[in-house]
Amino acid sequence: MKSVAPPSNIWTKACAVGFLLCSAQPAIHAQPLQAQPEFEVGDKWSYRHTNKGDVKPPFILTSQAYKLDGDSAWLYEETQNPAVQRKRSIWHFDYKRASQIERYGFQSLSPYQPGDLLFTAKADQEYIQYPLVVGKKYSLERKHLVNSGSTKYDAEVEAFEKVKTDAGEFDAFRIKLSGWWTSPADALSLQDTENKGRATIVIYFAPSVKRFVKWQENDWRPKGAPWTNYEIELVKWEPKAELPSVFLAAKPPTQ
Repeated sequence: MKSVAPPSNIWTKACAVGFLLCSAQPAIHAQPLQAQPEFEVGDKWSYRHTNKGDVKPPFILTSQAYKLDGDSAWLYEETQNPAVQRKRSIWHFDYKRASQIERYGFQSLSPYQPGDLLFTAKADQEYIQYPLVVGKKYSLERKHLVNSGSTKYDAEVEAFEKVKTDAGEFDAFRIKLSGWWTSPADALSLQDTENKGRATIVIYFAPSVKRFVKWQENDWRPKGAPWTNYEIELVKWEPKAELPSVFLAAKPPTQ
């Protein structure tokens, strides 16, 4: 029997979030968010990743901005994911694309310099597209990392509301993406007779945090059985925090 990883483009993945839909909260009025908020050196986010689909234990992943470079930023990342050999890496974040560009290995002796290239992001359309304003609709397509398939979504900025996480309560845009994934027939298991299924993502993006605070990603098999069930939740937000000692001991490059 053939098998394949779920057709999600989860960001290193990154991507799936169990959300509190705070419909009982009073209405919050938000101005359109014209562009991705820029990071500052030291900004630090800690997320809990939970893979409910594969029933794997949750783990914490922490990212911190250590260098700014025009329209982009460099982030140092540590993961507690037991399935990952390299626990530390750095990645390049593009404000215009609101997405990572490349991921590199981390060099403790030269922390400001990228190590070996681990991953290059595909030039896909982004999950979050600016400006963000309630009622906005758009479409996008993401290529799968594990095969030649893709997922096409119709997205809508549904609301601006309060959402609670372990890191606190935030005012956030709720963005819902609904669509279908397709994969080559030979990449699916024998239990699947069709090569497409439903897919949804719900994102809570909080301008005050400069990133999402919750993300829930779900896919279903062709006949409707659950497949991917992945959640990410912000558990700690530390603006302009002190950099790790390995960076403080090294001489930062000239900006």
